[in-house]
Amino acid sequence: MLARVTIIGRPNVGKSSLFNSLTGHRIAIVSDIENTTRDIIEYKIIDEERDISYILADSGGIVEADNETLLSDVKLRADAAIESSDVILFVLEYDRVTEFDEHIAKRLRRSGKTIIVVANKADNDKRALESYNLMELGLGEVIPTSPMQSRGLQGLQDAIKRTLREKGFETTAQNEQENPNILKLAIIGRPNVGKSSLVNAISGETRSIVKDMPGTTRDAIDTIIEFQ
Repeated sequence: MLARVTIIGRPNVGKSSLFNSLTGHRIAIVSDIENTTRDIIEYKIIDEERDISYILADSGGIVEADNETLLSDVKLRADAAIESSDVILFVLEYDRVTEFDEHIAKRLRRSGKTIIVVANKADNDKRALESYNLMELGLGEVIPTSPMQSRGLQGLQDAIKRTLREKGFETTAQNEQENPNILKLAIIGRPNVGKSSLVNAISGETRSIVKDMPGTTRDAIDTIIEFQ
């Protein structure tokens, strides 16, 4: 069974940039506009260098959104992603903890999940040193990173492997090489025609948020289907 590692954090803290850097692909849309990522985006990591495989998931930003239906759905899906995860990458800015960050930290403490704190935007040595102040949160190991500068990613990947091995996950990269015989299908259509509902129906789970408004789904959502 593959472990599940989920990226969690407030909107616009750099989760999608980190996801793209760790996967080596531009999968998640990166934007300065908050709440660009709404659905849970997944990618199977096959790390041959470290001989480990796991599912990496990018979540929508967790926000207080009781009065807004769409953002409430994003928050609920992010909460569900926490519950289904084996390891959480909690992304914060290297030099500050906001009220939203505190809210998420409390949620993560209650979850009992294993957490790696990712101090993002630490794009020089001075900022990397400052980032260790985040240890005050008492949530776990702090890894300073800067996807834009390709800093700290190797250390983060090492920490993910070490954490998964300590939790008893032994899946190797060699055992998880992609099967070339898997059929690949794409669902294409104009906005609000029912693509997300179709994906959810075929997969048998809520993979995409469904709303009566165009443009709800922004990222491409990949999922593996096993049928007969």
